[in-house]
Amino acid sequence: MKKKVAVLLLRVAGAPDQPTKTYVEQLYTAAGKGTNNLVDYYEDMSHGKLDISDCTVYDWIDYNHTAQDLMDEWTKAQAQKEDELLKAGVDKTKATDAANIYANAIRRGKITEWGNEAATKNNQSITGFDIIVYIFNQPIDFFGSTGYTVISWNPDGNNHAGNSIGLAGTSHEFGHALGLMGHARMEGSAEEYGDLWDIMGDYHYTSDKRGTFIPPPNDSKYFTYGPGLNAAYMDIMGWLDKSRVYTAAGSTSFQLRPLHRRDLPGWLCAQLNIGNETIYVEFRMNEKWDNTFSAPCIFLHKKAAHPGDGTPCTEIIMTDPANPDKANQVDLRSGQSYSLGDVSDPFGFYTSLTVTHIDTEQRIAYINLYVRYKRRFEPQGRLFGAIERGGGGYVWTPGRGLKKIPPRSPLVNIIELIGEMESLHELESNGHNTNEMTIGQLSKIRDAVTAMIDGRRQLKVPKEYSVDRHHKQ
Repeated sequence: MKKKVAVLLLRVAGAPDQPTKTYVEQLYTAAGKGTNNLVDYYEDMSHGKLDISDCTVYDWIDYNHTAQDLMDEWTKAQAQKEDELLKAGVDKTKATDAANIYANAIRRGKITEWGNEAATKNNQSITGFDIIVYIFNQPIDFFGSTGYTVISWNPDGNNHAGNSIGLAGTSHEFGHALGLMGHARMEGSAEEYGDLWDIMGDYHYTSDKRGTFIPPPNDSKYFTYGPGLNAAYMDIMGWLDKSRVYTAAGSTSFQLRPLHRRDLPGWLCAQLNIGNETIYVEFRMNEKWDNTFSAPCIFLHKKAAHPGDGTPCTEIIMTDPANPDKANQVDLRSGQSYSLGDVSDPFGFYTSLTVTHIDTEQRIAYINLYVRYKRRFEPQGRLFGAIERGGGGYVWTPGRGLKKIPPRSPLVNIIELIGEMESLHELESNGHNTNEMTIGQLSKIRDAVTAMIDGRRQLKVPKEYSVDRHHKQ
């Protein structure tokens, strides 16, 4: 899949022409391929299915408008919309909020409209392109939508290396232009940018997720870096190489390679059907696009919908919500597990995914999945000389006399206890310590068998023939 890209360099009066045209060509086009630029990034994120190297970068031209012109458009639109809503009887607070959103859309529409006008005036044709990139030489805005993106140079020192047009911000906004509309989120949260380990969920690109800046690799030419795109979002976009995806719906063991390392043999992610959900399991190394991660780890993602507008997005699953360290709430490292259900209930649903080992030198993660589905024990077999269900009949046995047929034999209870013990053995083979529970089940089996044997040894006669020693004549 190829996307044809045009980049407009738009000069707003009062600032130098930054970044340079050469820098932008290195970042956006085939001229910088092999330097870990945007072309390399989306080639890896798409498992080789997306090619954006056909990119034309036009030289700097006058935008013919200022930041104040854009602010004036916002103010006018906001006032008109708020007045309209108030006259319609909308609450003041709600009217103001809605008017602000409307004004933002109007202002952003003007940014691209005036950019197109500048290109036309300077004979820079933007017809026939799939994506238009508008780059400004001073802070104007940072956003993207299907088919276009707007980014700005910001030399105020708040951006590392004095450059806001780095790989991370460019990758995020370009993702929106490609159709990655929803932000990646934390499981069950309405917070935007909640998934700090995904390019569509992390707007603080240069953090190590704990607030400390980690610089990009020494060979990076693009100042900020990563992170990569998660497997669930890759699947939404049709980029996930299904021939490299391990699938399972029950207990299993498997190995994974890092998600974006197509050059290495083996599975690049796993797609597991657990309960009512499909979970994507991915291995990420703290290198290249993910160099800001503190350690190699496993992430679990699932597809979701934006709680506001229903836009497709993804959620990172919380593996340890109680952990005060936010990074450790979602990642799994060697020896750590994620589980659902009650392990002590042999007949209830339970699953456990354990990272048994991560070999950092070989870049292999070893993972074990145990799934126990909810089940109900039903006695099986053939009945001899008995009635399956109590029907009001009686049986005469020597020493016990007439006996009403019970609805079920005590042996059924014993068989159930044995079945529960077998379930506990199965859990123990999957790494769970169930010694105390197993001993408890054996004790119950012993007591049940003893009670049944004692009951059979006691001589019994029908009640109507028994002598009541307390009866007075």
